[in-house]
Amino acid sequence: MIAVSVLEEVEELIRGVEERVKRLASPLPQEGLSNAGFVDGSYALEERRGAYLLALSVSSVVYGEGRVEKILPGSSRPLLWLLVPKSHGESRAGQLMTMLELLAAVDLVRRGLDAVVLDGSFTSEMMVPFGHARDVHEEAARLAGFRVEAAEEAGEKIYSFTVEAASRGEPLS
Repeated sequence: MIAVSVLEEVEELIRGVEERVKRLASPLPQEGLSNAGFVDGSYALEERRGAYLLALSVSSVVYGEGRVEKILPGSSRPLLWLLVPKSHGESRAGQLMTMLELLAAVDLVRRGLDAVVLDGSFTSEMMVPFGHARDVHEEAARLAGFRVEAAEEAGEKIYSFTVEAASRGEPLS
């Protein structure tokens, strides 16, 4: 079965990555953390007449010396933003949210904290190059290996397909 062979290939790749990480890893000092910062954010998006109204909320806190200090206010003071035009509003809102979270994290790093913790959305952003961007890169590398004539022929086929799809009035996806 194709699915089984793909799964075996993925497992082998993961084992190779784990072994390489173990070889490159170095032990961390066993000192305790004297302070740490935490960042989290969320957003709400509402469609309004060809635009989106976006409410962004970023909260950052620092724990140190037995107390918690609030740095950014979070949902008690949301940032309001108007996204015009509304095309790709969800992804644009997500990118703005990620940028604000990362800016809050940079602020905490500049304060000299021992550690800064972000939620899972940061991890998913780090994985993006292994998704769509990787596919685009591989396709570009494949096309670069072709002669110029073959690349031009591929461009003409893509153009013809796009014109045909547009004439049917169906959304491109």
